[in-house]
Amino acid sequence: MDNKTVINPAVANTPATVINNEVVAEYNRQNQIDIDSTTMLSAGTVVCDRYKIQNQLEVSSGEADLYLCSDGRQQFVAKIYKRKFAVKQEVSEALRRIDSPYVAKLYETGTHNGYPVEILPFYERGSLQGHTFSEDEIVRMIVPCINEGLHALHTAGIIHKDLKPSNIMLNSDGETVSIIDFGISSFVEGSNTVLVTKTGMTPEYSAPETFKNLFLKESDYYSFGITLFELFCGYTPYANMQPEEIEQYVSVQRIPYPDEMSPLLQDFISALTYYDISNRNNKNNPNRRWTYEEVKKWTDGEPLIIPGEGIGNAGKGNMPAYKFLEQDYTDPAQLVT
Repeated sequence: MDNKTVINPAVANTPATVINNEVVAEYNRQNQIDIDSTTMLSAGTVVCDRYKIQNQLEVSSGEADLYLCSDGRQQFVAKIYKRKFAVKQEVSEALRRIDSPYVAKLYETGTHNGYPVEILPFYERGSLQGHTFSEDEIVRMIVPCINEGLHALHTAGIIHKDLKPSNIMLNSDGETVSIIDFGISSFVEGSNTVLVTKTGMTPEYSAPETFKNLFLKESDYYSFGITLFELFCGYTPYANMQPEEIEQYVSVQRIPYPDEMSPLLQDFISALTYYDISNRNNKNNPNRRWTYEEVKKWTDGEPLIIPGEGIGNAGKGNMPAYKFLEQDYTDPAQLVT
């Protein structure tokens, strides 16, 4: 059965995606929003030849209008963009090839009055925006799903670039989640793993390198870490800060954690948000941001070295052997004593 779903009204308060000021003028010139594109579609309007509009969804979105629609058998969401060249064809083609329960399925694409249309799942349970979860729920339910969803996207050559709670939807089973909204996502071809681009992003969730217009799969995992912080705490570590302040902060400091967050979850988020990506291709160097393989091992209970810390998962006392007075130590507490 296809997952269904409603977009959470709480996304109206989601931190806004910010467009790089250097490209605003060119962006506006090439992608002017035509006044006709802002006209609300009436109930009964048919898009993509077979999806009948039921009503507009009250969701804040600067790039598109969202409508509940049906093909006569089940409900979908019709995402109608406000710019004629908003959709990246290579991203759409890659999304059509993905078959993962943790990535929103792109059922169909088309145009309406010259504007791009995407037919997407309807998530009646809404997004994760505005909700908090226990550590057990995060580790058991959210982490494995998002890890597999990002893996499916990255394997297909897609960098999401805007992962956050409002772009993660709760599936109809109430036990799994899926990644949505690929409006600013990019496609990297062949063996390329790095994308240099000036693009939109949401600064509160953005990795240090993205402020320099550098995007890679590790950047999505940084956003993953900030997202988990918010899902546990109810706020981001950089709430109410200006983009310039966030850029300066993330490049020199570690995330401040609240006392109520366990060392285990702190270590995990620290590994996902490790700022240094210079060793990212050296699998033998533990000082690199975690991605799919490390997250999967962590969720399976395998002890791992936390990048930049030299220690393993909280409470397990694992670190590279350190010789002191002719004795090898792998437990930080014993070494300190």
